Amino acid sequence: MSCGSECAPILVQLLIYGLTDGAVVALNAVGFTLAYSVARQINLAHGSVFALTTVVVANLATFTGVTAAAPLVVRIGVLIALAIVGAVFGALVNTGVERLAFRPFRGVKDPLAPLVASVALSFVLFQVAVWWHDFRFVAPAGAHQGVDLPLLAMPDLVPRVELACCGVSFTLKDALVLVIAGVLAIGGATLLARTRTGRLLRAVAQEPDIAALMGGDPGRAQLIAFAVGGAVAGFGAAIFAAYFGGANVQYGLRSGLSAMTAAVLGGVGDPRGALLGGIVLGIVASFSDYLFDAEWTPVLVLLLLITLLAFRPTGLLGTSSSATDPAAQARPVLAAARNQRQQGLVLAALLGFGALYPWLDQAAGWFRLPGATMALLMVTLAVGLTIVVGFAGLLDLGYAAFFAIGSYSAALLTGSGSRIALALPSGMREPWLALVLGGIVAAAFGVIFGLPSVRTRGEYLAIVTLAFGEIVPLVIWHLPDWTGGPRGMSGIPSVAAGPLS
Repeated sequence: MSCGSECAPILVQLLIYGLTDGAVVALNAVGFTLAYSVARQINLAHGSVFALTTVVVANLATFTGVTAAAPLVVRIGVLIALAIVGAVFGALVNTGVERLAFRPFRGVKDPLAPLVASVALSFVLFQVAVWWHDFRFVAPAGAHQGVDLPLLAMPDLVPRVELACCGVSFTLKDALVLVIAGVLAIGGATLLARTRTGRLLRAVAQEPDIAALMGGDPGRAQLIAFAVGGAVAGFGAAIFAAYFGGANVQYGLRSGLSAMTAAVLGGVGDPRGALLGGIVLGIVASFSDYLFDAEWTPVLVLLLLITLLAFRPTGLLGTSSSATDPAAQARPVLAAARNQRQQGLVLAALLGFGALYPWLDQAAGWFRLPGATMALLMVTLAVGLTIVVGFAGLLDLGYAAFFAIGSYSAALLTGSGSRIALALPSGMREPWLALVLGGIVAAAFGVIFGLPSVRTRGEYLAIVTLAFGEIVPLVIWHLPDWTGGPRGMSGIPSVAAGPLS
């Protein structure tokens, strides 16, 4: 970094940005780690709970009508009220997640069932936030609809007071976030170590059966952990919305993965470790934004999460509990051997119908071939996932990434606007050849993704595959010169078989 005499102020400013951004991440990570400390199961809906709470808080702030011109006492009072509402809302939503996604699977050794259920609930909560966006947000006249506008704006509730000097910015808002994150982390650690409820939570986390024999209620302890974790996340969501001045529904799953990275970095189950991990992650992200490009920082964070889970699952402090218990691993889900003859006949009939369908579609004038083709593509995707989950017993939450890798590989080899295709001889741009090469490229990436994945077990394996599934679209979007970015690729020749194409 060549900056001459300006290096010192720039470094200090980057550290300040990293500390404050890391403190915001820690607000989410503390709630995640509190719930995990008892349930010992990863809640993938946690990020959506955080994101939905920011939307609710921002909407309520707008409803109050308070602006930056209001008296200071009024603004601080509204901020405190919004933080309380956020904590209550987060606790209620996270309690619902526990009831729907985790309580039904208590006593089940397979940890993947609640993981999948929490993924489903995360999408439900995400859609609720999207519906809220469509219902509450009205774009101003003449606004460009392609711009990712904030979901809801927040008034400036914290006074703009500059506390730094010498060309370095450090505001009262930054100091407030750091103090709140520290108080929450210390408060969470004190709750676990010093209170009767904390002793119950720790006892259930260590030996639930023995805790039950001693009069403890594991179900109640898990519910309390989720309620407290949701309250902390909701409180942090309110502070997040006030700090950044708005809320965006797209912050859902990715915020959960960032919180998970911070929690694993500091040691899952330790609130103070979550604060440390969040700050370290914030500093890394701050320097990444400056030295590289802000759009690649999420990729760097996800790669850090994969590296931690694969090579250092105990975190920096060595206090994380990883999913390494052989009894807790997923088992292959194999279909029963009975009725195999009938299943074979049905499959043969379906294959025959699929082979004849293009001619039937043209002869009958149905013109449903594109829809049928898409359905068969989804069936192909499901067959591959069945092999991974059903026969190997490995839950791959990022399996669709290989679908994207294969399709973009074929497009890059044949597309009229592809730089790679234009550099190839015409014989190498044959669609049939591109299909084969696309599969080979996807298989190669499967090996690359599999190398760190096989070092993990249980829910950690699912998280690693989910992170890879998030990285692939991010890379595709951020290489517009090669992949077209958000616009995608066009001018791709179709595969022809005689008169059909």
